[in-house]
Amino acid sequence: MPIVPENYDRRPPTPEEWQALEHLSQRHGRGIHDPRSRESHAARRSFARFDVPIADVFRLRHQGYSEEMIREVQRVMHCEMLRRGKSFWDWSEQEWLDTLCPTWAIFSTTHGVRYGIIRTSILDDAYMLGGVTDLRSVGIGLQISAAAKTYFGAEGLSQQSERVMNALASKGYAKAEHNIRLLQQCLSMLFVLNRSPYLEALPEHLLMEVATEGRRMRHMCQRIAIGLHQLQILQPPKKKARPVSHAFEHSGMALEWYEWSVAWYEQVVDLTPHQRRQYLGRLLAIGRWLSQQAPEVRTPAQWTEELALRFRADVCSWTAGQYASAEGQRRIPQSKVGHPLRPQGIACYLDALRRFFTDLTRRPHLVAGAQAPKITLDFAPKEVLTTPQHLRRALDATAPRDIDLRVWAKLTVAAATLAESDLPQSGLFLLAETRQGPKTQKRKKFPPSVTSISLLGRTVAHFGSGYLTTSRRPSRSGSRNDRHLRASCLIRRTARRWNISSAVGICAWGGVSSTRR
Repeated sequence: MPIVPENYDRRPPTPEEWQALEHLSQRHGRGIHDPRSRESHAARRSFARFDVPIADVFRLRHQGYSEEMIREVQRVMHCEMLRRGKSFWDWSEQEWLDTLCPTWAIFSTTHGVRYGIIRTSILDDAYMLGGVTDLRSVGIGLQISAAAKTYFGAEGLSQQSERVMNALASKGYAKAEHNIRLLQQCLSMLFVLNRSPYLEALPEHLLMEVATEGRRMRHMCQRIAIGLHQLQILQPPKKKARPVSHAFEHSGMALEWYEWSVAWYEQVVDLTPHQRRQYLGRLLAIGRWLSQQAPEVRTPAQWTEELALRFRADVCSWTAGQYASAEGQRRIPQSKVGHPLRPQGIACYLDALRRFFTDLTRRPHLVAGAQAPKITLDFAPKEVLTTPQHLRRALDATAPRDIDLRVWAKLTVAAATLAESDLPQSGLFLLAETRQGPKTQKRKKFPPSVTSISLLGRTVAHFGSGYLTTSRRPSRSGSRNDRHLRASCLIRRTARRWNISSAVGICAWGGVSSTRR
């Protein structure tokens, strides 16, 4: 740092210096003494070894200010030293913080000053002369970037920030101006608290401490940690493998159902471990429902079509945590307990049971250490346990599906061969066509057609690729008249084949709209 306390005389004041301090602590302009008098000059010379470091710290950040401003900072320090009966070299950390006060308004009222740079300069004195490292309680965070540049130099800070940004850029983070500014603020706080402007000196616990100050600091500390891992300054955290437990809670269900569920869980091979555990949890919840609604049914082979239809109807009325284990109920947020299951959750239960029954009918399983044959059911799980129509509509509203390529091809061919004679004669809608010819061609009005949806394919063919918007997907404004459909290469090839060169717009028909993205 540019200011080294050991370079100054830090001995306690002598009696003559205490006498000079009493003279200098008096306010100017009240008839008590004149700062330009011979006595004032003599007092400043006697107390110079305490005023010089204060002036040096002031000029470090506030170059170009008048000597009167430096004397005002010194006057505040004089009054505090006289009140405490010791020089600032001997102040404790709490005494420095008390001098600075929690806010500027309290500081201004307490010490009778009007300029904020006076408090800023004393804050620098506390850090550089008093050895106070953590000044967050007195508001250093509001000017942390300027403070770090004062203590360590702007060039060094810029170099360290550039190292971190380059490391983050190699991981895909953007070098946006906003990100750079936030990163520099966070690095400045870390360097000031660590009293060192080097990345290699940053301890990991300091990153964790600063990350607790708020959401923005937490995000920046996470990014800095990633950059330090990339620079191999910090060791990347070791990923702990999630222990796989085979002891599942089987309370509230038939033991046979539990054994069959665990047997399927251990032998299914085309699901990830996380998906397997989710499926098993749903099967165990179904086992608890089974023990309450049909206790005589204890194995999968005892299921009938009537029971499957009964479950399909009953699961639609389940609530969150209704058939969960004690551990599962503990993990569910209290705000969700007792609320009806969403369509996605109901569909997941039906999907788990369909998959369970389908696998058991296709191959034998090892159940409780004994080989069990394939089961035989009097119903088709994929048909009886299908998701109800109203749930499928709700799912389509939140998770739309892409139109099949063959359907797109048919729509494109129909659009390319569409003629005016194909349109019915009832009702009106606006069809804007611009063929190869003058752009001043008038618009024509035609009645709507059941094949109007094929015009969407023609629009896509004209624009080549991109997105169309049609019904049943919530938009940002809350409307449910949006669904994104991606144009395929097949449509573009068909467009070139038919030599389509027109743009079609469909307006206000059947809730269907097309937009170019």
